Amino acid sequence: MQITTIGIDLAKNVFQVHGANERGKAVLRKQLRREQVMAFFANLPACLIGMEACGSAHHWARKLQALGHTVRLMAPQFVKPYVKSNKNDAADAQAICEAVTRPTMRFVPIKNIEHASFRPRLATTPLRFTSPSPPSGWTGDSHPPPSCCACSAHKKSSSVCGPGLIHQRGGGGDGNEYRHDHAAKQEDLHGEISFHYSKLE
Repeated sequence: MQITTIGIDLAKNVFQVHGANERGKAVLRKQLRREQVMAFFANLPACLIGMEACGSAHHWARKLQALGHTVRLMAPQFVKPYVKSNKNDAADAQAICEAVTRPTMRFVPIKNIEHASFRPRLATTPLRFTSPSPPSGWTGDSHPPPSCCACSAHKKSSSVCGPGLIHQRGGGGDGNEYRHDHAAKQEDLHGEISFHYSKLE
């Protein structure tokens, strides 16, 4: 009898093929090497072919469609309930052959070459880390007032106020920016904690 439905279990080198007639009876169980696939299906009358959706399934679907076959791809989790015995290539091919004929089965659209090769370019935005806005009352001098700087050297003319505390003139807003070096802040914090612990001892 003529084969009307085929399930293919894809693999790296050897494909398992299961074919059934219009009554659902198995009439074909065959293994095909990768280089034999196209020649085999080129000699078959047009039929319905099912495969589990995966990276290579879209490639084979396009090739088999070019031979005149109707190809349907299915998500593996929808095929799994139709596996009747221990999981192996033959059982998987049979399950695919049965699942593809179900009227309620949901199929995966076959990607063309353009869609398959498309890789979205992720937009990257440079990150800029800035300090909070300067406190009110700061007139824009090179150093912030004592309320925002724990270092007694804030009145000095140096651009560095204490270890790692840097005051900068920038180009945004009122033209002034300042920031604290994160590592230096951590070091100062550890120093303060050690100082308080030494007072407790």
